[in-house]
Amino acid sequence: MHLTILLEPADGQKYRALCGFPFAVEAEGASREEALSKVREQIEQKLRSGAEILTLEVATPEHPWRRFAGTLKDDPLYEEWVQAMAQNRANIDDDPNAS
Repeated sequence: MHLTILLEPADGQKYRALCGFPFAVEAEGASREEALSKVREQIEQKLRSGAEILTLEVATPEHPWRRFAGTLKDDPLYEEWVQAMAQNRANIDDDPNAS
């Protein structure tokens, strides 16, 4: 498991190591290594105590317009409509003041 740790100087000669969500632990040490070691120990203790990191897949709701997708594919005016949109876009590209 890889976690992101913030390691920063603290109080002059010390270092502070912080791990955010999901562990939210913090430790200080006289050296970088000591601060990191203390944070590692706190995280390992949580895991030994039964804490788990899991991922959970949940269903996402269907987009409300999805049911309309493809409804025009058999419409006899569809191609004419697509061509009219393309022509309108070309007109606007040629003359931004066109409406």
